[in-house]
Amino acid sequence: MTTVVQTSEEDPALAVVRFTSELAWADAGHEVAEPQVTRLCAEAQECVVMGRWFDLVSLMLTSVEVILSRVSEKDLECIFTVICNVVTKSESPDEALEMAKLISSKITQKPSDKPALRLKILAKESFKFLTKYLATFSGEDAHTLSEAKEEAVRTIVEFVKAPDMFQVFL
Repeated sequence: MTTVVQTSEEDPALAVVRFTSELAWADAGHEVAEPQVTRLCAEAQECVVMGRWFDLVSLMLTSVEVILSRVSEKDLECIFTVICNVVTKSESPDEALEMAKLISSKITQKPSDKPALRLKILAKESFKFLTKYLATFSGEDAHTLSEAKEEAVRTIVEFVKAPDMFQVFL
């Protein structure tokens, strides 16, 4: 599992919006790019302040597809880690589910472009989301828990299948 550690005062989500929008608008020239980047950053800031997490994820994903071929795999993995971390800020399981669907649809949109990385992101984030989803059932009655049984089984299977879950260093 990945943990986001803030290394600056800027919110990681806002840093991703700034980074991706600067790359997306770089070809347009400074005069055109600067107002667009400023607008996107202001919109992202408003989403954070207002707690509009779905809108923030949607905004972040808009620029990602444009820059996908321009960034390294490590940068792209980091970008998606930050985007997926925004999902955890939502207090509504339904909103979190919608954000997860939006993220997964964006990742699977062009499967031929960096397919190994797309699969890696999907597997890791799917496991994290399922784990957090199951945590929402903590303390519920037996009937409610039975509804989550299928997802619990899927989470365990994904855990066992994950390539980075069992590592040995000799």
